[in-house]
Amino acid sequence: MELAEPGHYDEKWQNWKLESLPIFPDRYDFEVAKDKGKQFKIVAELLKKANTIIVATDSDREGENIAWSIIHKANAFSKDKTFKRLWINSLEKDVIRSGFQNLQPGMNYYPFYQEAQTRQIADWLIGMNASPLYTLNLQQKGVQGTFSLGRVQTPTLYLIFQRQEASIKVK
Repeated sequence: MELAEPGHYDEKWQNWKLESLPIFPDRYDFEVAKDKGKQFKIVAELLKKANTIIVATDSDREGENIAWSIIHKANAFSKDKTFKRLWINSLEKDVIRSGFQNLQPGMNYYPFYQEAQTRQIADWLIGMNASPLYTLNLQQKGVQGTFSLGRVQTPTLYLIFQRQEASIKVK
């Protein structure tokens, strides 16, 4: 599941223009990646038919985000269904067996999904606003190229730059 592109929300956000910034949609829509559509339809039908759904993705908030995003997009979330959570950190046979014998209520982990969704939206907002802002401003100053900025990517690249600068000074 991925957040829809800015142009999905408003035509003025289809192309990068300084006067169109900032980009803050009233809602956030998630879409199935184009290459995953066929598989998603199969999974969605199975989720809708199920009375009990066991979430067995990675045992962390991103795993919860994957599972619940699919469940919601498939319109398979219902108070009539039972949701369980397999929470394991090993793929050893006895650990898996024990995990299935001790399934937890799925809704206990729902706040992890909400945390991950919030992080995903924040990352999207930073990238969809900062990338065009910096790119367009730099292009106005004659700098060619497209510049991608992100919550993790930008500070990481700066750390790499600092290391490179330090190694140049040593030489």
